[in-house]
Amino acid sequence: MNSGNVGIGTTSPDDKLDVEGNFRVTDGHIRVFTTSGTAGFINGLGNAKMSLGTENGSTLVIDRGNESVAIGTTNIPTGYKLAVDGKIIIEEVKVKLSSTWPDYVFEPDYNLPSLASVKKFVESEKHLPEIPPAEEMEKEGLELGNMNMLLLKKIEELTLYVIDLKEENEAQQREIEKLKGD
Repeated sequence: MNSGNVGIGTTSPDDKLDVEGNFRVTDGHIRVFTTSGTAGFINGLGNAKMSLGTENGSTLVIDRGNESVAIGTTNIPTGYKLAVDGKIIIEEVKVKLSSTWPDYVFEPDYNLPSLASVKKFVESEKHLPEIPPAEEMEKEGLELGNMNMLLLKKIEELTLYVIDLKEENEAQQREIEKLKGD
């Protein structure tokens, strides 16, 4: 101990406090201070929860009981595995949905809405059919996988409208050429 280091379970501590083996903190938390005095803590919150953060608030909560994590908040809504209060940046998000992707739009028996009915809906509702209105998305948020599926369906429907318009245009062009030739 001539180095000023204290060891528990070791005769040659490498740090001010060196514990070899497990240790327990009951009904408390571990505070970590920097030389500037800023404190961080590790706290057991009960119910198999652990939080890491500062005295001003938790920045990371791990709930082993529900197998969930919160970052920037202590609130993990029921049924969710990850809650983040703040921005995130990631390189990729992969969403796997169990529902059918909208390739059925290209099936011969698909009932493509008429452009007139779409126009009427948009004029009265101020949003596309099947797409939630802005107020609902602002209030409830949106599910990326479901929204991508809906947007893909709208793109596929638009593709069918464009194909129909092109065929109609080509037919009219042939008719014009025929009339010019007469």
